[in-house]
Amino acid sequence: MRQAKHVRAAIYTRISLDATGREEGVERQEKYCREWAERAGWPVEEVFCDNSVSASKPGGKRPEYERMTRAVEDGSINAVIFWDIDRLTRQPRQLEWWLDQCKYHGLDMADAKGGDMALDTRSPMGELFLRMRATFAAYEVAHKGERQRAANKDRADKGLLFTGARPIGYVREMHRDEQGRLRVARVVEDEAEVVRAVYRAFLRGASLDAIARALSGEAEDGLEDVPCVPRPAYTKAVEFNKAHPDRPRELPPEQPWYSATVRLMLRNPKYAAYVGYTPTSKSKKGGDGSGKWYSMLWLDGDGHPVSGAWEPIIDRETWWRVQDVLDDSARRTNLMSPKVRRHIGSGLFRCGVCGHTLHIQGGKGGSYVCPNHAHGESAHVCALASYTDKYVEVLVEKYLDREEVRASFVIQRGARASRDYEAEVARQERLIEKAEREYNEGIIEGRDLQGRRERARERIEAIRVEQRREADEATRAVMPREVAEAIDPAKAFHEADLATKRAALDFLLDVRIDPVKRKGGTRDGKHGGVFDFSRIRVTPKVGEEAETAA
Repeated sequence: MRQAKHVRAAIYTRISLDATGREEGVERQEKYCREWAERAGWPVEEVFCDNSVSASKPGGKRPEYERMTRAVEDGSINAVIFWDIDRLTRQPRQLEWWLDQCKYHGLDMADAKGGDMALDTRSPMGELFLRMRATFAAYEVAHKGERQRAANKDRADKGLLFTGARPIGYVREMHRDEQGRLRVARVVEDEAEVVRAVYRAFLRGASLDAIARALSGEAEDGLEDVPCVPRPAYTKAVEFNKAHPDRPRELPPEQPWYSATVRLMLRNPKYAAYVGYTPTSKSKKGGDGSGKWYSMLWLDGDGHPVSGAWEPIIDRETWWRVQDVLDDSARRTNLMSPKVRRHIGSGLFRCGVCGHTLHIQGGKGGSYVCPNHAHGESAHVCALASYTDKYVEVLVEKYLDREEVRASFVIQRGARASRDYEAEVARQERLIEKAEREYNEGIIEGRDLQGRRERARERIEAIRVEQRREADEATRAVMPREVAEAIDPAKAFHEADLATKRAALDFLLDVRIDPVKRKGGTRDGKHGGVFDFSRIRVTPKVGEEAETAA
């Protein structure tokens, strides 16, 4: 250990959760560390404090810890004091960085809990001892997580009240009963009406984007019943500041709603009084990094959904209808507010590996990218849009020159008045409610109630079948009139706008793009290789065999 007169020491304090917000834990740590520094004669240059911040999350942000490591790297401090090694780090990989700083850059470390001697970081035995302590700290975190996961699964099996952030429409309250304190969920009616409006709008055919815009306050035709409300993240921050005035958080910017948030609301089983559970293997902390696994429907040992002990906001039949629509791969959610496309194949071309539709990503014209890939790994497919679009458009024009293809055209139909299916279903539901009231009043018998219920439910099922049939017809690919009725369809396609070209392509061809077969290099005097058009596989949807090359 270097002489005390040459020491420029820093104190680091941290606690994972400060429930009171009074910072008493980190203040105690600083007190003990200052006492140690005074006995050792180490002058303290600065104190770095991460209050209510975890050290066990891989990739977790610790602002003061990161500022301290920069100070160590630039040499402004050459000694660090902490209460215990698990206050500094709970990750063995991070400890290796600190050991390197001690071994190669002369850093000294001390733990106030361990006594008056500084840590031995320059001998093999000292390094072994520190590594063992860090390993046990990591084990403690993993074991604690295992206990918490077991407890969460047990709560889910029993249908107990959900934990974590409250979903819009519910608020948790503590009520006392004969057995003690019992936590319950109360429906917040003004918020619950927002949830119901979103579900109604979606079942009417509104897209997720259109609903998000309506929630953000933008005028949307047909969505006047969807109110403008703040985003859940903003509401959460406001409620936290109200509950904790001594440690307020900075409010997030008032950004608009996103379609992903609307989708999570429609997927949330809690609204139908079903238990939702997010497996750790699928969560953002340890899973694929996306929100699609948020609050999955929890099933019991027999594969049945587990009912929760709270009042539903959405009836279960409606919730399941919404799930059917969301699960339908052929659905089009942009019927009320079409999404602007800038490339002919966006959402139409498919990945040659997994079959997922490709989307555009990146600048300079962009590239078609498969979004279906594991977290941290490259996408299955990435193909330059400028090359792919031109190739496919020329192929479509050649395909339109063939007689057997023109004979198979299904011409676009004009819009026809649609039945009000929801009104018909509501009428049958009112008949069921009327029968139940008459049974409760003693006007009809149980067998009469059962008969009326069965007839109404059969009628509802028939209405839904007809509704799905009409929806299938509405989304069926058709050849646009401006191409189908033209004297020269290929020329009409070439001169058409992008929406017409996309509709014609969707009717004619299935396009799949395979991964790159050869890497870049220098070929024919061109650095970086050339675009491999053999990656584009085309299958005709009508007529006979498609052209294999443009």
